[in-house]
Amino acid sequence: MRTVQVWGIGSVALRTEGGGEPTDFDITRSFSGRGYRRLPAACQYLLAAAQRAVDDSAELIGSVPPERRGAFVGTNNAGSRLLAEMDEAIIGGSSDDISPMLAPFFSLSLFAGRLSIEYALRGGNLTITSPRTAGLEAAAVCLRSIAAGRADLAVLGAMEDSPPPGEPGHRDGDVGAVALICARPHPGGSELNPYGSFEVATGHLSPDQPVEPVLDRVWSRLGQPELAVSVFADDTATGAAVLTWLVRRRHRVTLYPPGPGCLTPLHHLSESFRRPGADLVVVAAAAEGNVAFARSRVAVRTPA
Repeated sequence: MRTVQVWGIGSVALRTEGGGEPTDFDITRSFSGRGYRRLPAACQYLLAAAQRAVDDSAELIGSVPPERRGAFVGTNNAGSRLLAEMDEAIIGGSSDDISPMLAPFFSLSLFAGRLSIEYALRGGNLTITSPRTAGLEAAAVCLRSIAAGRADLAVLGAMEDSPPPGEPGHRDGDVGAVALICARPHPGGSELNPYGSFEVATGHLSPDQPVEPVLDRVWSRLGQPELAVSVFADDTATGAAVLTWLVRRRHRVTLYPPGPGCLTPLHHLSESFRRPGADLVVVAAAAEGNVAFARSRVAVRTPA
């Protein structure tokens, strides 16, 4: 696979545990035009994170033609609260009670679609919703798409909103967004050094098959690094299998509360790029059997 580098990083304050809404976010600080306040919360988070990533990359996106720019976004709960509110409006009243501005967002693909409209990303757009691993899986698709020549630059992101009241994670789930500007090495016109690069490998653990061959294959695709490992997994069979496999191989493992969304693993990976020499592996595992391993290769970055 050709190397894909990270040129810009942006995020909106994340809530990963303990409750509370993002504290550093106001959509009007990022955009001065009309209509942004009417967008769903997760869409606002994504647009603001992308704007911060674009600014962080010294507007690198402008050096790439629109048809060579893509968007790859992961989410689990971006639209869950909005859909619950739509159902309540229809059951308790009528469809006339739903805002025309919000109605199209019954489809999760519209969230990333709005991002593509904002930045003329015409080189591919994909939304991934796999439980917990969607953010890292979006990173894997981003790498493959650029390596295959479908795009020269992409906005890679993850976004989450609170699940509706009464649902697991309503008070302590992921809230916010993260975005990374990913591109081939040394795109034209850039005066920046990249943050570094990353690799992603994914797999699926089936209850009726041994897990070791799958995890061995996933790990080998990352080059079998001797690095610290951050794991986002719960106490399900999948999480236990991944933890057992890592501990048996004497990797330095830190287990984090997984939350109900996919945002935190990608955010954790992106934050490693802000600490030179902090290469690590981030692992996300879901009860459904999805596993995703991502490795960061952090460079020393000199801003323009």
